[in-house]
Amino acid sequence: MTKLQADLLLILATAIWGTTFIIVKQAVSLVDPFVFLTLRFLLASIVLLLAFHRHIFPIKREHLQGGLIVGFFLFGGYAFQTVGLQYTSAAKAGFITGLSVVLVPIIVSILTRIRPNKAVIYGITLALMGLALLSWEPQATITNTNLGDLLVLLGAIAFAGQIVAVGFIAPKSKPGVLAFWQILFTTIFSALMMQIGPQKLTRDYLFNIPADAWIAIIITGVLATALVFLIQMSSQRYTTASHAALIFALEPVFAYLFAFIVAGEVLTRTGILGAVLIITGMLIAELVPLKTSTG
Repeated sequence: MTKLQADLLLILATAIWGTTFIIVKQAVSLVDPFVFLTLRFLLASIVLLLAFHRHIFPIKREHLQGGLIVGFFLFGGYAFQTVGLQYTSAAKAGFITGLSVVLVPIIVSILTRIRPNKAVIYGITLALMGLALLSWEPQATITNTNLGDLLVLLGAIAFAGQIVAVGFIAPKSKPGVLAFWQILFTTIFSALMMQIGPQKLTRDYLFNIPADAWIAIIITGVLATALVFLIQMSSQRYTTASHAALIFALEPVFAYLFAFIVAGEVLTRTGILGAVLIITGMLIAELVPLKTSTG
Protein backbone atom coordinates (compact mmCIF):
# COMPACT_ATOMS: atom_id res chain seq x y z
CA MET A 1 0.00 0.00 0.00
CA THR A 2 1.30 3.47 -0.89
CA LYS A 3 1.03 6.54 1.35
CA LEU A 4 -1.56 8.03 -1.02
CA GLN A 5 -3.70 4.88 -0.84
CA ALA A 6 -3.42 4.90 2.94
CA ASP A 7 -4.53 8.55 3.04
CA LEU A 8 -7.51 7.88 0.79
CA LEU A 9 -8.60 4.96 2.96
CA LEU A 10 -8.28 7.09 6.10
CA ILE A 11 -10.42 9.77 4.43
CA LEU A 12 -13.03 7.09 3.68
CA ALA A 13 -12.94 5.98 7.31
CA THR A 14 -13.31 9.59 8.44
CA ALA A 15 -16.30 10.06 6.12
CA ILE A 16 -18.02 7.06 7.69
CA TRP A 17 -17.22 8.32 11.19
CA GLY A 18 -18.65 11.72 10.28
CA THR A 19 -22.09 10.22 9.71
CA THR A 20 -22.30 8.67 13.15
CA PHE A 21 -22.74 11.70 15.44
CA ILE A 22 -26.37 12.23 14.49
CA ILE A 23 -27.03 8.49 14.36
CA VAL A 24 -25.58 7.86 17.83
CA LYS A 25 -27.25 10.90 19.39
CA GLN A 26 -30.63 9.66 18.17
CA ALA A 27 -29.87 6.08 19.25
CA VAL A 28 -28.93 6.94 22.85
CA SER A 29 -32.26 8.74 23.22
CA LEU A 30 -33.84 5.31 22.67
CA VAL A 31 -31.42 2.94 24.43
CA ASP A 32 -28.94 3.09 27.34
CA PRO A 33 -25.49 4.29 26.15
CA PHE A 34 -23.57 1.27 27.49
CA VAL A 35 -26.15 -1.18 26.16
CA PHE A 36 -25.73 0.54 22.79
CA LEU A 37 -21.92 0.35 22.99
CA THR A 38 -21.94 -3.29 24.11
CA LEU A 39 -24.18 -4.38 21.22
CA ARG A 40 -22.34 -2.20 18.71
CA PHE A 41 -18.91 -3.55 19.52
CA LEU A 42 -20.14 -7.12 20.04
CA LEU A 43 -21.54 -7.08 16.50
CA ALA A 44 -18.28 -5.64 15.17
CA SER A 45 -16.27 -8.29 17.04
CA ILE A 46 -18.34 -11.07 15.48
CA VAL A 47 -17.87 -9.63 11.98
CA LEU A 48 -14.10 -9.41 12.41
CA LEU A 49 -13.91 -12.86 14.00
CA LEU A 50 -15.67 -14.40 11.01
CA ALA A 51 -13.40 -12.53 8.62
CA PHE A 52 -10.03 -13.13 10.32
CA HIS A 53 -10.41 -16.23 12.50
CA ARG A 54 -7.52 -17.94 10.70
CA HIS A 55 -5.18 -15.15 11.78
CA ILE A 56 -6.66 -14.62 15.24
CA PHE A 57 -6.05 -18.22 16.32
CA PRO A 58 -3.88 -19.43 17.90
CA ILE A 59 -4.00 -16.53 20.34
CA LYS A 60 -0.67 -14.78 20.93
CA ARG A 61 0.31 -12.75 23.99
CA GLU A 62 1.49 -9.73 21.95
CA HIS A 63 -1.89 -9.57 20.20
CA LEU A 64 -3.70 -9.57 23.53
CA GLN A 65 -1.40 -6.89 24.94
CA GLY A 66 -1.73 -4.65 21.88
CA GLY A 67 -5.49 -5.08 21.73
CA LEU A 68 -5.85 -4.37 25.45
CA ILE A 69 -3.87 -1.13 25.26
CA VAL A 70 -5.61 0.20 22.14
CA GLY A 71 -8.99 -1.10 23.30
CA PHE A 72 -8.65 0.69 26.63
CA PHE A 73 -8.23 4.07 24.93
CA LEU A 74 -10.91 3.27 22.36
CA PHE A 75 -13.42 2.38 25.06
CA GLY A 76 -12.63 5.58 26.95
CA GLY A 77 -13.18 7.64 23.82
CA TYR A 78 -16.52 6.09 22.93
CA ALA A 79 -17.78 5.85 26.51
CA PHE A 80 -17.23 9.54 27.26
CA GLN A 81 -18.43 10.64 23.81
CA THR A 82 -21.59 8.51 23.79
CA VAL A 83 -22.66 9.53 27.29
CA GLY A 84 -21.71 13.14 26.55
CA LEU A 85 -23.96 13.20 23.48
CA GLN A 86 -26.93 12.95 25.85
CA TYR A 87 -26.08 16.40 27.23
CA THR A 88 -24.64 18.35 24.30
CA SER A 89 -25.31 18.83 20.60
CA ALA A 90 -23.87 16.61 17.87
CA ALA A 91 -22.21 19.66 16.29
CA LYS A 92 -20.41 20.68 19.49
CA ALA A 93 -19.45 17.05 20.11
CA GLY A 94 -17.92 16.91 16.64
CA PHE A 95 -15.81 19.97 17.33
CA ILE A 96 -14.67 18.85 20.78
CA THR A 97 -13.84 15.36 19.51
CA GLY A 98 -11.81 17.03 16.78
CA LEU A 99 -9.56 18.48 19.47
CA SER A 100 -7.80 15.10 19.39
CA VAL A 101 -5.92 16.36 16.32
CA VAL A 102 -3.97 18.83 18.45
CA LEU A 103 -3.47 16.35 21.28
CA VAL A 104 -1.87 13.65 19.11
CA PRO A 105 1.34 15.52 18.18
CA ILE A 106 1.61 16.76 21.75
CA ILE A 107 1.46 13.19 23.06
CA VAL A 108 3.91 11.99 20.40
CA SER A 109 6.24 14.86 21.24
CA ILE A 110 6.16 13.96 24.94
CA LEU A 111 6.80 10.27 24.24
CA THR A 112 9.60 10.83 21.71
CA ARG A 113 10.98 14.08 23.18
CA ILE A 114 11.00 15.52 19.68
CA ARG A 115 9.14 18.73 18.87
CA PRO A 116 6.62 18.39 16.03
CA ASN A 117 7.40 19.95 12.65
CA LYS A 118 6.40 23.63 12.53
CA ALA A 119 4.25 22.97 9.47
CA VAL A 120 2.28 20.40 11.48
CA ILE A 121 1.78 22.96 14.26
CA TYR A 122 0.57 25.62 11.82
CA GLY A 123 -1.65 23.12 10.03
CA ILE A 124 -3.23 21.89 13.24
CA THR A 125 -3.80 25.47 14.40
CA LEU A 126 -5.68 26.27 11.20
CA ALA A 127 -7.59 22.99 11.41
CA LEU A 128 -8.68 23.77 14.96
CA MET A 129 -9.79 27.27 13.94
CA GLY A 130 -11.75 25.68 11.13
CA LEU A 131 -13.35 23.16 13.45
CA ALA A 132 -14.38 25.96 15.80
CA LEU A 133 -16.02 27.95 12.99
CA LEU A 134 -17.64 24.87 11.47
CA SER A 135 -19.26 23.79 14.73
CA TRP A 136 -20.00 27.20 16.25
CA GLU A 137 -23.59 27.50 17.53
CA PRO A 138 -24.68 31.11 18.18
CA GLN A 139 -27.65 30.02 20.31
CA ALA A 140 -25.56 27.88 22.68
CA THR A 141 -24.51 29.13 26.13
CA ILE A 142 -21.47 28.25 28.19
CA THR A 143 -23.40 26.64 31.03
CA ASN A 144 -26.29 24.74 29.46
CA THR A 145 -24.17 21.91 28.01
CA ASN A 146 -21.20 22.02 30.37
CA LEU A 147 -21.39 18.37 31.51
CA GLY A 148 -21.69 17.02 27.99
CA ASP A 149 -18.82 19.17 26.74
CA LEU A 150 -16.58 17.96 29.55
CA LEU A 151 -17.40 14.31 28.90
CA VAL A 152 -16.79 14.63 25.16
CA LEU A 153 -13.50 16.42 25.87
CA LEU A 154 -12.37 13.47 28.00
CA GLY A 155 -13.35 11.27 25.07
CA ALA A 156 -11.20 13.36 22.73
CA ILE A 157 -8.20 12.83 25.01
CA ALA A 158 -8.81 9.08 24.95
CA PHE A 159 -9.19 9.06 21.15
CA ALA A 160 -5.86 10.87 20.82
CA GLY A 161 -4.28 8.17 22.98
CA GLN A 162 -5.81 5.50 20.74
CA ILE A 163 -4.41 7.10 17.58
CA VAL A 164 -0.94 7.29 19.12
CA ALA A 165 -1.12 3.72 20.44
CA VAL A 166 -2.14 2.44 17.00
CA GLY A 167 0.79 4.34 15.50
CA PHE A 168 3.20 2.43 17.73
CA ILE A 169 1.50 -0.97 17.71
CA ALA A 170 0.02 -1.32 14.19
CA PRO A 171 3.36 -1.69 12.33
CA LYS A 172 4.09 -4.80 14.43
CA SER A 173 0.63 -6.37 14.12
CA LYS A 174 -1.64 -7.79 11.45
CA PRO A 175 -4.42 -5.24 10.79
CA GLY A 176 -7.35 -7.65 11.14
CA VAL A 177 -5.98 -9.18 14.31
CA LEU A 178 -5.35 -5.84 16.06
CA ALA A 179 -8.73 -4.53 14.95
CA PHE A 180 -10.45 -7.61 16.38
CA TRP A 181 -8.73 -7.56 19.75
CA GLN A 182 -9.15 -3.83 20.37
CA ILE A 183 -12.86 -4.05 19.53
CA LEU A 184 -13.35 -7.20 21.62
CA PHE A 185 -11.74 -5.52 24.64
CA THR A 186 -13.92 -2.47 24.03
CA THR A 187 -16.94 -4.80 24.08
CA ILE A 188 -15.79 -6.30 27.38
CA PHE A 189 -15.22 -2.89 28.99
CA SER A 190 -18.63 -1.69 27.75
CA ALA A 191 -20.35 -4.80 29.13
CA LEU A 192 -18.65 -4.32 32.51
CA MET A 193 -19.82 -0.70 32.68
CA MET A 194 -23.30 -1.80 31.68
CA GLN A 195 -23.40 -4.28 34.57
CA ILE A 196 -22.59 -1.61 37.14
CA GLY A 197 -24.87 0.95 35.49
CA PRO A 198 -28.60 1.46 35.99
CA GLN A 199 -29.66 -0.53 32.92
CA LYS A 200 -28.77 -4.23 32.50
CA LEU A 201 -29.11 -6.05 29.20
CA THR A 202 -31.97 -8.37 30.13
CA ARG A 203 -33.96 -10.47 27.64
CA ASP A 204 -36.99 -8.20 28.00
CA TYR A 205 -34.92 -5.07 27.46
CA LEU A 206 -33.18 -6.62 24.43
CA PHE A 207 -36.45 -7.54 22.72
CA ASN A 208 -37.92 -4.10 23.44
CA ILE A 209 -35.11 -2.10 21.81
CA PRO A 210 -36.77 0.04 19.08
CA ALA A 211 -36.13 -0.75 15.42
CA ASP A 212 -34.41 2.62 14.87
CA ALA A 213 -31.91 1.81 17.61
CA TRP A 214 -31.18 -1.59 16.04
CA ILE A 215 -30.56 0.10 12.68
CA ALA A 216 -28.09 2.45 14.39
CA ILE A 217 -26.38 -0.49 16.12
CA ILE A 218 -25.98 -2.34 12.81
CA ILE A 219 -24.72 0.70 10.90
CA THR A 220 -22.24 1.72 13.59
CA GLY A 221 -21.23 -1.86 14.39
CA VAL A 222 -20.55 -3.11 10.86
CA LEU A 223 -19.57 0.03 8.93
CA ALA A 224 -18.40 2.57 11.51
CA THR A 225 -16.59 0.03 13.70
CA ALA A 226 -15.57 -3.25 12.02
CA LEU A 227 -14.85 -1.77 8.58
CA VAL A 228 -13.48 1.58 9.73
CA PHE A 229 -11.09 0.26 12.36
CA LEU A 230 -9.81 -2.37 9.95
CA ILE A 231 -9.06 0.49 7.56
CA GLN A 232 -7.34 2.43 10.35
CA MET A 233 -5.23 -0.54 11.43
CA SER A 234 -4.17 -1.15 7.83
CA SER A 235 -3.56 2.44 6.79
CA GLN A 236 -1.75 3.83 9.83
CA ARG A 237 1.05 1.39 9.12
CA TYR A 238 1.99 3.65 6.19
CA THR A 239 1.64 7.10 7.73
CA THR A 240 2.36 8.97 10.96
CA ALA A 241 -0.02 9.42 13.88
CA SER A 242 0.05 13.22 13.46
CA HIS A 243 -0.80 12.97 9.77
CA ALA A 244 -3.62 10.53 10.52
CA ALA A 245 -4.94 12.96 13.14
CA LEU A 246 -5.06 15.75 10.55
CA ILE A 247 -7.11 13.56 8.21
CA PHE A 248 -9.44 12.73 11.08
CA ALA A 249 -9.99 16.49 11.44
CA LEU A 250 -12.18 16.24 8.33
CA GLU A 251 -14.77 14.35 10.39
CA PRO A 252 -17.02 17.40 11.07
CA VAL A 253 -16.95 18.29 7.37
CA PHE A 254 -18.36 14.89 6.44
CA ALA A 255 -20.86 15.17 9.29
CA TYR A 256 -22.24 18.35 7.76
CA LEU A 257 -22.27 16.86 4.25
CA PHE A 258 -24.24 13.88 5.59
CA ALA A 259 -26.69 16.23 7.30
CA PHE A 260 -27.12 18.18 4.04
CA ILE A 261 -27.77 15.06 1.92
CA VAL A 262 -30.09 13.36 4.41
CA ALA A 263 -31.78 16.25 6.22
CA GLY A 264 -31.28 19.16 3.82
CA GLU A 265 -29.16 21.17 6.24
CA VAL A 266 -27.07 23.92 4.64
CA LEU A 267 -23.71 25.23 5.83
CA THR A 268 -23.59 28.84 6.97
CA ARG A 269 -20.92 31.16 5.63
CA THR A 270 -19.04 30.62 8.88
CA GLY A 271 -19.27 26.86 8.39
CA ILE A 272 -17.96 27.08 4.82
CA LEU A 273 -15.03 29.19 6.03
CA GLY A 274 -14.33 26.58 8.71
CA ALA A 275 -14.28 23.77 6.15
CA VAL A 276 -11.85 25.74 3.96
CA LEU A 277 -9.55 26.36 6.95
CA ILE A 278 -9.50 22.65 7.80
CA ILE A 279 -8.50 21.65 4.28
CA THR A 280 -5.94 24.48 4.12
CA GLY A 281 -4.42 23.37 7.42
CA MET A 282 -4.02 19.83 6.14
CA LEU A 283 -2.35 21.03 2.93
CA ILE A 284 0.06 23.29 4.81
CA ALA A 285 1.03 20.52 7.20
CA GLU A 286 1.79 18.14 4.34
CA LEU A 287 3.08 20.39 1.53
CA VAL A 288 5.12 23.12 3.24
CA PRO A 289 8.68 21.79 3.86
CA LEU A 290 9.67 23.31 7.19
CA LYS A 291 12.50 21.91 9.30
CA THR A 292 11.78 20.11 12.54
CA SER A 293 12.38 22.33 15.56
CA THR A 294 15.19 21.28 17.85
CA GLY A 295 15.42 24.35 20.07
